[in-house]
Amino acid sequence: CSRRLSPLSGRNSTYRPVQISGTSSALELGTLLSGAVLTEQIFSIPGFGKLIVDAVFNRDYAVVQGVVLVTATVYIMLNLLADLAYVLVNPRLRG
Repeated sequence: CSRRLSPLSGRNSTYRPVQISGTSSALELGTLLSGAVLTEQIFSIPGFGKLIVDAVFNRDYAVVQGVVLVTATVYIMLNLLADLAYVLVNPRLRG
């Protein structure tokens, strides 16, 4: 049947761009944080990246665990928000 519509046409024309941008935004957090670590170390800027590097060198395990916990929580929350945006935009995913 030639009536099959692509995901970019018709009533659901907004869900594909949201899907692409939501996934990209949520998954790029790891790259953003690694770039922050590198930038903060090169330019001696105090921040989240410098905190984790200094904690590793000083063997401050509580700070390392805290930074990893906060980073993982933010990463999971952003991915959860991206998944919830898919459900709101794409009516086929609603159960």
